[in-house]
Amino acid sequence: MVKVKFLRDGFYFDSISKTWAESFHDSHDFNEERSARKREYFSQHFPTGPFFRNKEEFILLGDALGLSRNGFVEILSENDFEWFCVEKESALSKRVNYLKNTLVVLDASLKKESDLVVASKGLFYSQSLDLNPDFFYKKTLEKIVSKIFSSLPISFSNLNSRFFDKKLAVCFESVLGNIFRDFEEVVASSSNSRVSFADSSALLDSSELLSVSRKFAELYSVDRQFLGLKPS
Repeated sequence: MVKVKFLRDGFYFDSISKTWAESFHDSHDFNEERSARKREYFSQHFPTGPFFRNKEEFILLGDALGLSRNGFVEILSENDFEWFCVEKESALSKRVNYLKNTLVVLDASLKKESDLVVASKGLFYSQSLDLNPDFFYKKTLEKIVSKIFSSLPISFSNLNSRFFDKKLAVCFESVLGNIFRDFEEVVASSSNSRVSFADSSALLDSSELLSVSRKFAELYSVDRQFLGLKPS
């Protein structure tokens, strides 16, 4: 959280965190105005505001950075940190790392088998792999683990989930929100497509998928198998 000074009157913004936006709505004045604006714009969650010129308020760092770039706020020096003990790895962290390591091992094994079959079968390598039960099992397992791995942030951010935690949800949503904004910039700089998001999923023109996923993977130094991008 950082303190900002707003530079416009009657200003609203859509927070990158739905959970934080809901909390702001419940704890601040102008409930009716936010509710009306939500209905008017068919928003998925309450807008944050209204704010007035020279009003100072603590907001999420991710929101502040985006608003500052567009000239809507001035970030002040004050901040509000929440500290967490990391001396002992949590059970959640252990499970997440286990899933990630499983994906890495499976991906390396599948690539090795594919390379061997390509070298021996040439153009007919695909047919040979389809008939290999071991390869099929590993490929299926990789898809299942990848789906579980990529759904974790949504599970912890879903109010109806048994794993929901408010502070954790805000953290996940803040990280995802900034990743989505970076993704939008990658798309804008490398294609003519427009990207839209629904339920933390990116809808992208299929012809742009390969080039955009490559650039985005390079931006975050992450294997493309973890991106989970699908053509629209």
